[in-house]
Amino acid sequence: PFAHDADFVERGTTLEDLYQRCAASDSPTALVGLGGAWVFWVYASNAARFEQSLRDIADSVKLAGRQDPQANIFKLVQDWLRDCKHRWLLMLESVDNARFLLDRPAVTSKSASVPLREYLPHRECGSIIVTTRNRDAALKLVERRDVITVGPMDEAEDDAL
Repeated sequence: PFAHDADFVERGTTLEDLYQRCAASDSPTALVGLGGAWVFWVYASNAARFEQSLRDIADSVKLAGRQDPQANIFKLVQDWLRDCKHRWLLMLESVDNARFLLDRPAVTSKSASVPLREYLPHRECGSIIVTTRNRDAALKLVERRDVITVGPMDEAEDDAL
């Protein structure tokens, strides 16, 4: 599992404001502040979507070598994020089955030679958030203490929606 980010600084009032607005607001919430944080959505419901999302990231930041058919797109993006001087956030969306991230890729895979999870960068300069409906899948990717269960809305939240 990913280690807890020891450098995370909880900004109490900001987080509390965000929690309250998300729970009670009937309109979108915006976070406004200094730039420098890149957010990348990685659709991780299966290996094909995961790979396509990384290709999209490589295209959006114009990574050198991304168009080489022999390039390991997973390694290209991993190296770029690892060396990136900007803050970044990877949103791994819909990881309801983590198996494709944990298993060794098929011998026929041209891009990956190790389990795809190995290509997720360590968080020196960024963060990773995993979304899933499956607690077991979450626990294969993060520490138990790093799992936040989002329960159903209560009646007041439902009414506000």
